[in-house]
Amino acid sequence: GSTTRAGLGGLTGLGLGLALVLLLDRFDSRLRRREEVEAATGLTVLAEIPPLSRHEQHDLEVVAHTQHRSRAAEAYRVVRGAVLFALSTNGAERTDDEGAIVLMVTSANPAEGKTTTVANLAAVLAEGGFNVLVINCDFRRPRVHKYLLGQSDLNVDGPSEAPRIGSVVVTNTNLERVRLITGLGEGDPNANPLDVVALQRKVIQATRSRFDVILLDTAPFLTTNDASELLSETDQVLVVVRAGKTKVDAARRTSEILERFEAPVLGVVLNDSSEANSAQYYYYGYN
Repeated sequence: GSTTRAGLGGLTGLGLGLALVLLLDRFDSRLRRREEVEAATGLTVLAEIPPLSRHEQHDLEVVAHTQHRSRAAEAYRVVRGAVLFALSTNGAERTDDEGAIVLMVTSANPAEGKTTTVANLAAVLAEGGFNVLVINCDFRRPRVHKYLLGQSDLNVDGPSEAPRIGSVVVTNTNLERVRLITGLGEGDPNANPLDVVALQRKVIQATRSRFDVILLDTAPFLTTNDASELLSETDQVLVVVRAGKTKVDAARRTSEILERFEAPVLGVVLNDSSEANSAQYYYYGYN
């Protein structure tokens, strides 16, 4: 009687719940797995970065610097290897006069982890003995200084001992061998984006001969034209995708635009990957 009906009702409710979950999952266009990212973009996923803890996110921790043997640090070293491989294979085409390799780090939309990627990539490149310059090219929402200088207000002037290139200050950071340039249009609500991008180009040209690698932390690719305007000064492009956030259409559109510009795309960094812990391994005793 009533027990049977209650049991049937419970099973029916469970079945409907499972059907709803499957339906929602089918129409959920957010990318979560390496294969999905590669299928959507046609680009290679170079590394999967495991999710950061709340503490690491809140403190804007550069884990590749503070936790040398973490899985995240190892994943960023894989990206470093890809950058160095690109540098070595393109070496015959480059001359000494060209100086630094310029790597643009961008994403389709905000909050996908490009600035975190820039800071950690700077750390592992410096660890490898390279002199690195980070240029903040996201003048509307500058954040990279908080990772490299600490969570303080943006100091455009930088330390008094910092070298100058023209009127631009090259700031020392918390990481040895890593320098930072900010203040290119930041804090000026009346700044003309075309003028700012033109200044960014001049800074890249003026600093190439002084560093081994220049990292550009750009605005999201689909929100402004800023990043595309800098492609002419860029040797390699790194696209950042956040698992569970970046949608298929956004990733595909970004890839298509980069292809239209014939941009030299190095590959994709997949942030917040739940599969990173099982997909990547490392040797505890290896130095």
